[in-house]
Amino acid sequence: MLKTKDDAPGLERRSVTSALWSAVGGYGNVFLSFAVFLILARLLTPDEFGLVAIATVFVDIILVIARGGLPEAVLQRPQLEEDYADTAFWFSLAWGGALCALLAAAAPLLAVLFGLAELGPVLMALSAVLFIMGAGSIHEARLQREFAFRKLAMRAIFSNMAAGAIAIILALQGWGVWAMVAQRLIASIVTTVLNWLASGWVPRRRFLRHYAADQWRFGSRIFSASFLLAMNLRLQELIAAMFLTPAAVGYIRLCWRCIDLVSQFAVIPFGSVAMATYSQAHAQKGSVEEACLGFIRFSGLLAFPCFAGMAAVAPLFIPVLFGENWKPAVPVLQILCLIAIPFVVESFTWGVLAAIKRPELNLKISILQLLAGIGLSFLAAPFGLYPVAWAHVAKVYGVWPLGIVYTQRHGGVEFGKIIKVVAIPLGASIIMGASVCVAGLMIDGHWPPAVSLAALVAMGVCVYAALIYAGMPTVARTCVGELRKILSRG
Repeated sequence: MLKTKDDAPGLERRSVTSALWSAVGGYGNVFLSFAVFLILARLLTPDEFGLVAIATVFVDIILVIARGGLPEAVLQRPQLEEDYADTAFWFSLAWGGALCALLAAAAPLLAVLFGLAELGPVLMALSAVLFIMGAGSIHEARLQREFAFRKLAMRAIFSNMAAGAIAIILALQGWGVWAMVAQRLIASIVTTVLNWLASGWVPRRRFLRHYAADQWRFGSRIFSASFLLAMNLRLQELIAAMFLTPAAVGYIRLCWRCIDLVSQFAVIPFGSVAMATYSQAHAQKGSVEEACLGFIRFSGLLAFPCFAGMAAVAPLFIPVLFGENWKPAVPVLQILCLIAIPFVVESFTWGVLAAIKRPELNLKISILQLLAGIGLSFLAAPFGLYPVAWAHVAKVYGVWPLGIVYTQRHGGVEFGKIIKVVAIPLGASIIMGASVCVAGLMIDGHWPPAVSLAALVAMGVCVYAALIYAGMPTVARTCVGELRKILSRG
């Protein structure tokens, strides 16, 4: 049944409320899982982290295949027939079970291929995640259709909290890698069980072929883009594992968790709104370029100082938070922070091409990124950990110009205007980072590391705020005004 005009305010309210709860769940899970990660990093060794990281690369990539776009097929259905939902559930369960069995069977061979005997049992255990998530993905999709994001957010936070607590207890008792394996399995099981209970839906034993064919056709389009994204994000760790030690892979994984924290704080909140904004602007013949530049400006204001500051304080930040045995990760994090500019810009230009109905251009960019990443990683990995990090930076900057050309030619977003938008926050971040580096050298050894880190972070915040207020006074006053409104409401 189509929504009438009278229904629009109710739909808008539900959409806004759902978006807020989705943000609560997203932020809650990110910071909760990072806190658990931080504790486990002090209890486990880089080798143990690296071993689980290698195993989760396989699991996460195959998990994209296991989903197969089936939840999205349920979500996009204008009217969800129960037969359609039943078919999707059994399809998802069977497909997840088949991939679970395949990964479990391949685990001993993969262990031999990577020369890591411990990898086989870990992979066999984690393969169960594919079946467990297959049993719950359609229930999650039904909850999303009902705008039950509050239920999803609270249950996801509870699942991660329970799994994290158990993992920490097991790590304290000396379980090593199995503490992290248990964390992943428990989180998957609890999430699936809670989604079943929240949904209240019990699928019937019904499977209709024509519905399955429709789901496969729709899901394959979603799957291809998601699969390429997963490969681009995690394949570097897999290639590194072929040449380097598990500890080296652990250092890479830790650094990416830090990068991801910045992304969740300064990029993803804007990105979740950008696509809808672009689509509306394009449909109404508005300025997609203006919207894109606005998102880049405000995301850059937050992301650039985070990247610059994290690189500047990395020699203190990593050992203070994670422990002295993680010090080799310091240069890796500093190198990866160099991707700040294309990371922020591409996060928003990507959505422009999708909004103007040119997703094939994004697909071309993804394929090129994947091929470049594979080639550069294989070239760099034999030479050690730091060349692998440099290879990723080279891949990002090497492919970035193609995205800029496509966005300017087809989306109308001029590169010159992007440079103007990022110039002040980027310049202020560089000056702030350099100031923090100099101050860090001056106080090195004079104060306890934790005190030095806190002082440098405080100094960086003050320097950056002063520079932004001087260079972008209108934007700075707007941000302060919005902050005051939020605090007054509290």
